[in-house]
Amino acid sequence: MWAALTALFVVLLIVIAGAVVYLGASLISFLQPILIPVAIAAILAYLLDPLVTELCRRKMGRGMAIAVIFTSVFIALVGLFWWVVPTISLQSANFARELPGYTQKARDRIVDLIVQYNRVVGGTAGRGKSVSSGLVNFLLGTPPPHAPSPTPAAAPTPSPQTTESPVEAISAAPAKISSAERQQLEAKADKVIPNLERYLPTLADKIWNIIKKSIGGFLGVTGFLLSLIMVPIYLFFLLKERPRIEKRWKDYLPLRASPLKDEIAAAISEINSYVIAYFRGQLLVCLV
Repeated sequence: MWAALTALFVVLLIVIAGAVVYLGASLISFLQPILIPVAIAAILAYLLDPLVTELCRRKMGRGMAIAVIFTSVFIALVGLFWWVVPTISLQSANFARELPGYTQKARDRIVDLIVQYNRVVGGTAGRGKSVSSGLVNFLLGTPPPHAPSPTPAAAPTPSPQTTESPVEAISAAPAKISSAERQQLEAKADKVIPNLERYLPTLADKIWNIIKKSIGGFLGVTGFLLSLIMVPIYLFFLLKERPRIEKRWKDYLPLRASPLKDEIAAAISEINSYVIAYFRGQLLVCLV
């Protein structure tokens, strides 16, 4: 009986722990727009607190020291922006100027591939030839219709000396390929065309889904950027009230005064010191 009760209580504890973890994850996910700026501000407070403390040792108020740091960071960001924007603008202008050339090269390459396909396949695939001809006309432009030549009233009989053969356009020599290569190309074309026929009807739906996901991602990024506006506010108060927080944070632990509360506070203080050392060490590594 005791074994059954023990197993029941173990299962009950597992269920309660799982429910707590699930509720905690749901709460964190719901409060993510608030918690992320707070976390970023806390990390920055860990990194900037030694600088604020050093300025305070030089007979400067804590608020004034924070204002000096914020002003310096703002000036640095403005200078970086002033240097980056012209560079990006110049590179964008160069890309826009060279884009027609890239487009022309890509179009010529596609037309070459289509012409080679027509030479290889030839008359064995009339449908594929018409499709490729349509692509060529789309890429190069539809040729203007030929104006009908007027019918002469009386065609004079040319003399043998003045007879000229009609002028014909000399096309490039067709590519010399073997029958095995021709069969391989025809087999590949037979595989590709059914796939195109199967995927083209759903192409519009796929493009629409991509657009919806892009809009949702853009709105999510926009909301995240707007939430970052709160980071300087949180950072200011964390740096300003750091001495008071350090003295009185133990009073906010949901435990009554007891040795257990002291042990938990000591463990949290130790973890906090390790976290501070980690972030400051990472900053030094990045600077080096």
